[in-house]
Amino acid sequence: MLHVSTRRRIDRCRPCPRPRRPPCARYRAQVRGEVKQAALRQLAESGPAGLSISAIGKQLGVSGPALYRYFASRDELLAELVIDAYNDLADALSAAAAQQAGRDPRARFEALARGYRSWALAQPHRYRLLFGPPLPGYDAHAQRLVDASQAGPVTCGCRPATAQSSRCASLTERTWSSTAAIRRS
Repeated sequence: MLHVSTRRRIDRCRPCPRPRRPPCARYRAQVRGEVKQAALRQLAESGPAGLSISAIGKQLGVSGPALYRYFASRDELLAELVIDAYNDLADALSAAAAQQAGRDPRARFEALARGYRSWALAQPHRYRLLFGPPLPGYDAHAQRLVDASQAGPVTCGCRPATAQSSRCASLTERTWSSTAAIRRS
């Protein structure tokens, strides 16, 4: 009699493409993402000073205190939003610089300036969060935020301490100082 086993042999198992997170970790990440999206909507409507954990809870159909399981405080939520905004800005600048790879420093810098301006105009609430006036009582100089603001710097691609990098730095200073500030449309 032939016996067919329904169990897979270990040597035939395919490795998972990525390790699976337990359901509770996936749920936690999902809720944190939903909270951040609701907070971004609030930022767009009323600015950083109008951010309210209780209002976010109402939008999501839970109590405000329930959200403190996911973010210890309003300031922690703001810090996460700031870090996400810095990361998105860095991605936008990197993409703009990549489009001009191999071109002269002026063209690369102009692409960076256009990318910066485009990002700021597309997401004015996030731009104000990063570069607007400070919020009373909010520590914008926390080490996490400083690290996020300096992560992934975008450069013109010149090697340091060369004549080309000196010209590039001079060009950067002149061009940056001559650009107009981003204004509301």
